Amino acid sequence: MFEISTSQARVQVREDLGAAVASYNLVDGRAVFRPAPTDAADEFDMACNIMLPWCNRISDGGFYVDDVFYPLAPNREGDALPLHGNAFQQVWTLKAQTESSVTLTLESTSLTPFHYLAEVTYVLHGADLAVKLSVKNLSNIRLPYGVGLHPWFIQEPDTLLTTSTETVILTDQSQLPVKSVSLEEVPEWDFRTQQHLPKDGFDHCFTGWSREALISWPSRQLQLNIQADEALSYCHIYSRNNREDFFCFEPVSHPLNAHNWPDRSLSTLKILEQGEVFLTSCVFKPSQI
Repeated sequence: MFEISTSQARVQVREDLGAAVASYNLVDGRAVFRPAPTDAADEFDMACNIMLPWCNRISDGGFYVDDVFYPLAPNREGDALPLHGNAFQQVWTLKAQTESSVTLTLESTSLTPFHYLAEVTYVLHGADLAVKLSVKNLSNIRLPYGVGLHPWFIQEPDTLLTTSTETVILTDQSQLPVKSVSLEEVPEWDFRTQQHLPKDGFDHCFTGWSREALISWPSRQLQLNIQADEALSYCHIYSRNNREDFFCFEPVSHPLNAHNWPDRSLSTLKILEQGEVFLTSCVFKPSQI
């Protein structure tokens, strides 16, 4: 585990669990991300996961590129579909570290047809955490890439969310997309004005995201502004229900099952030729309410 810190915040990173953030706390002890248990051994016990070379689920047993089908197997026990790529399940290597920053890399050859070099840098500026994530296609064929961050947040009865989106993608029982609808049809999922998370929970991708969000925890006198770059133009929000102790707000570069829905088009994914790089960044800015 690697630790970086400033006079205002402290971050721990688990290289053995996909270069995930294990904790991101202010120096007064308040958690910005939901902290992982000290003995955590599961990737989804972490505070923030990295998703690549895709985000969320892929249907149909794989995907096509240039009329060639590439099969993909499920990668999480209990889930019938391949989920979130494979970077979150790999051991990463330290490249550089200072008191307030750490950079890790991963060369992956374990997920055919992908062969890539990924790099993530976590930097603390005061209490703010900047995340820079890149992936370079090392395969000798062009391939679709998607990236994203999967932060886990504490959910309390008074947790509030504010963010601007245009449409939401509805899903079926397998959590695969069915259609997009405007927020006027589901006003309980319209967070353009500050509101609580839906009491019955939801697990959906939103399009037309403004790339900015505000999460507030009044009982802890804490709020968090999320600012993503233009590559992360979608957000995925997951909450089982408003009685659970966590929820997820995920900045991502493409919607779920972009490889196969609504057609075979790869337009929502980044097509990388050999040697090309896809770079994204996101900043988390906590402050006192």
